[in-house]
Parts: sequence; C-alpha cells; structure tokens
Amino acid sequence: MNFFQKIIRCTVVSVCALALAACGSNGILAPKAPNLNKQLEMTADVSCGDDNFSISLSRNAIGKWQAVLLEPYEVQGIGFNYSRGEVSASLEGISAEKLTSDFDSSPLGIIISSLENALQDNNGTVTYADGGYTVRSGDCILAFEQGSAAPISIEISKARISAKVRDFTVKGDILKDDPDVMLVQ
Repeated sequence: MNFFQKIIRCTVVSVCALALAACGSNGILAPKAPNLNKQLEMTADVSCGDDNFSISLSRNAIGKWQAVLLEPYEVQGIGFNYSRGEVSASLEGISAEKLTSDFDSSPLGIIISSLENALQDNNGTVTYADGGYTVRSGDCILAFEQGSAAPISIEISKARISAKVRDFTVKGDILKDDPDVMLVQ
C-alpha cells in the first residue's frame, strides 16, 4: 500500500467518524420510541400494592378510552368510558355518570391518564438492556422486546402500579391532534 492510499483511507475514516458524530449530536442516531399515538387495544394483568386485577383497555381517540374489568370475579364486567375528563361506568344496563373525582385517583384512572400522556409524548427516553428496551415518559415506563413496538409491560412506580400486557393491537392511525377527531382504521 502506497502513501496516497493510506492518506485516502485515513481521510475516508475521519470523514465517516465526523459524519457519525454529527448525526448523533443531531439526534439522528439517537434511539426513538415507537409511535403509539394511535387507536389501540390491550389486555393487562395489573398489580397495585396488594391488589390485582385484569382489564381490557381500548383507546378509541385522543383522550377517549374504554376499560372493562375482567378479574377478579366480584368486579367482572364493569365497564368505564373515559372521554376528556368525563367518566361513566356501566354494568349490565345500569350506568353511572360523572365519576371523575373518584376515578382520577383510582388505579384505573392513573393507568389511563399515564398511558394517554405517554402515548402523546414523542420525546420519551429510550433505554436498551437485556434483549429489549424501555421508554420512559413522565411517570410511565413501557417495556418492549427487542424489535417490537408492542409493549409487554407498564410501570407507574410513583403509584406502585405495574401491569403485564397481553394481546396488544394497534387498530388505526390518528388523523390530527384534536380530541374530537376519531381515529381511522
């Protein structure tokens, strides 16, 4: 290898290193959270302190959620509709409106508000470890398997809530960021 080939190789390596450093500082190589600001459904097994329950959650639009308690048996089938701060509950044709003050501080209310904030946050902190990655947004930490955009767990440590997610499905995209706009499939 002659002198000019060595100079050309050093120059190419230096330019590539500078380009990669520039990309990293502009966030181009920085890990990004998956875009889950969409219509979605999931089932989750939730632990909150000494209490455990299973829920089915559906996000039908920005700020609009439906939740159905699946377990334990004593609360099975109770459904909640959450829409921009308004909450109603129903069970076999019986319904109650305006449950906001009690619902917001309940584990289910905390889960829905934390998830809604996390789903709308495009600046979550991504951390890779142990064959997967986590996305932290506010109080909410979503864990994912490597190469997947479907969360496998949710943790809201401030409220001592953790959930194992199963049956996660994205149903559609958002047309625009307006709470009155429904999502399309």
